[in-house]
Amino acid sequence: MIGVAMLLLGGAAAHASAVSVVVTRGDTWDPAAGVDASTGRSFLSWTGYNAAGIPHAFLRSQPGSRVQLNQRGQGWAWGMDTAASTVAFQLARYGDSNVRFYDWVTAARSAAPPTVNSEKWEYEPSISGPWLVFARWNRVPSPDVRRLFLYNLNTGSETLLAEFAGGRADGMLESAQVNGDWVVWTTWRDRFTQARVTRYQISTGARDVVPAGRRPFDYLSSVSQDGTVYFLRSGAACGTNVRVLRYTTAGVVSLVTPLPAGRDGGDEMFAESMPGGGTDLYLDTFRCDAHRPNGNIWKVSVDAGATAPVRPATAGRPTAGVPKHLPAAAMRRLSAITGGLQ
Repeated sequence: MIGVAMLLLGGAAAHASAVSVVVTRGDTWDPAAGVDASTGRSFLSWTGYNAAGIPHAFLRSQPGSRVQLNQRGQGWAWGMDTAASTVAFQLARYGDSNVRFYDWVTAARSAAPPTVNSEKWEYEPSISGPWLVFARWNRVPSPDVRRLFLYNLNTGSETLLAEFAGGRADGMLESAQVNGDWVVWTTWRDRFTQARVTRYQISTGARDVVPAGRRPFDYLSSVSQDGTVYFLRSGAACGTNVRVLRYTTAGVVSLVTPLPAGRDGGDEMFAESMPGGGTDLYLDTFRCDAHRPNGNIWKVSVDAGATAPVRPATAGRPTAGVPKHLPAAAMRRLSAITGGLQ
């Protein structure tokens, strides 16, 4: 069930952003949201796990009703483009995973082109205008190879953004978002002892990595239309010193808000630029001490006027050698999304 409950986080960050738990019941993950400028309707997509632990992708409109995007198989909801009235989702059946689309105006489901949907495992699609970003896992080589692609749905052109060679225990490409001229993604490497966020500008081909902090993990990346990157930074322990940070095009890293102790980030953060200024962030979080990985979707509204750093992030050499610790159940779900359990 979808509901809204307001929560303000304490300290200086509370003056810059308000945090809402927008999904208050049910095991819910992988949010994307937006407002259709032509109709004023708001949309939220997410992944819900049933009592048997099977994921299904959903879309809710307000006013309106809930639609299950995957009519069969397992489904995970990912990116959304309200201007195109389209949400992208991942559909897994018979040991294969592909990119699918749902148009909420026509209620039509469609598949991505064959050049996107291969016999390999495609996952975590994000869309904006003509651009589609998706990851692909090729389990045939040894070691495994994962690639992240930028694909133009109008022209069929494809750009390789990143590549990672290694088994599931070695690292991962994930948490990508395309928004206008910008793309971000997270790279886990060195057996999950390091995580870094990369920003890419489509028009110039320029890329940069968010400067490392003293804590080694930058993950759950998203980007707004002006190129500002939002992400989580934490140490190795689950739910300890987890912060939502931003990285501007001017190269400034600053604090948006902390997460409460004992909570960590899940699969996705989605940045939606607001017409009146500011950015709404949607992210899934979970309690580290929960016996089951029961997720909730939170909304962080970042004030357009809060341009100065609330609390500047300290730069330094990150601690190395200790892997990020997440509950085994949460890691199994991530593995299922990215193909590691197939």
